Amino acid sequence: MNETWVTLVGNVVAEPRATVLADGTFLASFRLASTRRRFDRGAQAWRDQDTVYVTVLCWRQLGENVADSLFRGAPVLVTGRLATKTYDTRAGERRLAVEVEAAAVGLDLNRGKGSLFRGTRARAVTPGAATPADPERTRPVSSGPVAPDQTLVPAAAAPAADAFEGRVGEDEPEPEPETVDAA
Repeated sequence: MNETWVTLVGNVVAEPRATVLADGTFLASFRLASTRRRFDRGAQAWRDQDTVYVTVLCWRQLGENVADSLFRGAPVLVTGRLATKTYDTRAGERRLAVEVEAAAVGLDLNRGKGSLFRGTRARAVTPGAATPADPERTRPVSSGPVAPDQTLVPAAAAPAADAFEGRVGEDEPEPEPETVDAA
């Protein structure tokens, strides 16, 4: 069966949500805003075009790493399978929700610097609740001089979203909640 794979570049709109399903599978999700920019030669300035909002689903180890690493305003790259779902609002309106089941998520290093930390795979969690990153179980893979205002840091130490240059998309209403089957 054919699947549609996409790569998106954008900003995390809200803090990632983390859940442990009844079967112990970890799921993290976050909203991504991606805004096209075009150069207006007449005005000699960049102009923002339409913003696309996408829900990104991250399963298992990827989900744990996303929950421990991403924060509102972080510039990211996402690669995964595209899916669309329709739903009805309480007012009876039919809406379309766009989701990407991520295969890979990374920081956009065109817009800042970051460091990779490798964590252990063992993790004790209570179903229904996610735990924050444990700094003692991670070790840096690379290091070097990094300007503090350009460092992309884990959520626990994240500055306000406006500390990063670039546009963070406005929040868009979340689609109605629905049940998710473990993939």
